[in-house]
Amino acid sequence: MMNRYVSYTPVKKCLTILALLSMTFALIDCASMSGKESAVPTADWFHSLRDSVLDNVKDNERARKAIALINQADQAVLNYVSEAEENAQRLRELNADYDATRDDFAAVFANLDASNRSIKKLLLGLRSDLVAVVEPDEWNSFEFSRSLIEVHTSNN
Repeated sequence: MMNRYVSYTPVKKCLTILALLSMTFALIDCASMSGKESAVPTADWFHSLRDSVLDNVKDNERARKAIALINQADQAVLNYVSEAEENAQRLRELNADYDATRDDFAAVFANLDASNRSIKKLLLGLRSDLVAVVEPDEWNSFEFSRSLIEVHTSNN
């Protein structure tokens, strides 16, 4: 009887690594698709949200706090995109290096996973803070922006 837990052969290792790379590059490409809805908010999206706050939040102090939260989210997304691009470059380098080990790839994937979890946690926290700063009627006036926030932060 054949053992179900047979160790990977070199060919299986290569195929596994190629499959993981393909999935990673596909995810990165999805975030940068032009002409289609992206998984990452754009600078225009944050600008639109800032304008919506300025138009709808009448108390200057609360508007200032809301804008500060939006600026934090904007900067966090810029940092996330930069880090994702660095990880993608590192994956391309590892893919071209025939001496790269499985641990080398695992480190990059662990970094990607940590980065994804971190940005989601941060954006959800900023969203909660924003909800606490604005009044319910003001929040409801951000309908377009609010729906985007929920789309971008709901996939834990």
